[in-house]
Amino acid sequence: MRAVNDFVIVEVKKEAPKNVAGLLLTDAVDTESRYKKAQVISIDKQFKVVKIGDTILYDQHAGHDVTYEDKVYRVIKVRDIAIVE
Repeated sequence: MRAVNDFVIVEVKKEAPKNVAGLLLTDAVDTESRYKKAQVISIDKQFKVVKIGDTILYDQHAGHDVTYEDKVYRVIKVRDIAIVE
């Protein structure tokens, strides 16, 4: 599986549930965090700033899920990457 054009394939990192006032908030109900953390699996060679294996923060509403070999990945556009760690 290989990303082409301005797409990036990432594997979303599961965040530990947050404890707010005694309530556990999972990713599904976390409205406070605008960005999600992920690891880059594939990116087109034309982009030099982001490399395979980098950890990024991307807009949580960006892209869509793709299942490949029984694993779920997220496909986003390069412009939706906010931070490269």
